Amino acid sequence: MICCFINEKHEIQAYFTAKKLRQNPPLFGTGCAIETTNVPEIVPLTYRLLRAAGYTGIAEVEFKRNSSDGNWFLIEVNPRHWDQHEVGAHIGVNLSWIAYQHMIGRPSASPLPVNKAATQFRWIAETEALMLVLRNAYTQIQENRRVEGSFSQRLSSHFRTIRTFLFEVAFLLKGRKVFAILDRRDPLPGILLCLRTARELCEMAARHFTTHSRTRHAIVD
Repeated sequence: MICCFINEKHEIQAYFTAKKLRQNPPLFGTGCAIETTNVPEIVPLTYRLLRAAGYTGIAEVEFKRNSSDGNWFLIEVNPRHWDQHEVGAHIGVNLSWIAYQHMIGRPSASPLPVNKAATQFRWIAETEALMLVLRNAYTQIQENRRVEGSFSQRLSSHFRTIRTFLFEVAFLLKGRKVFAILDRRDPLPGILLCLRTARELCEMAARHFTTHSRTRHAIVD
């Protein structure tokens, strides 16, 4: 993906590129973990596309790379602020500020092609990422229950599930990062998010155990 600001001359005045690390749902959902990184191949593609469309302003353009031939395919053009725009400010490309300066007629900033390995920064959507990790762990636990074998084999499969869960959490939290909601400078939204997420998890657990209990009673009857 490339996040950019296009001026009236249809030039990319500032941009940064990033990639999705995780999305929820996995195959077609919104990116719940992205990382800024150098993807130079999509910059000229974006330039030609937006210039041909006569577009100006902020944009986020998503591409998907075909691993078999290396070609890039356009997924969508998002002509408004998107969830992950805040991560740009942490690597020196504050597109919101650049757009504001442009609207009030301040001198245009110089181009900011910030795409260096040293600028890698992650954006994490807390609830979506947590739900993705828990859903994957739950699916694995259900599969483990169907495993036939000795007690030690079943126990080993559960240990693998726990290890995979911990590795996934560590992977998401490693490196420099910013969260979608959690922020020490403004803690109240994060506190409310934690309370809401805890309530949702409790409701999900209650529904699961209720359904499981009804199923067992139906089988017994």
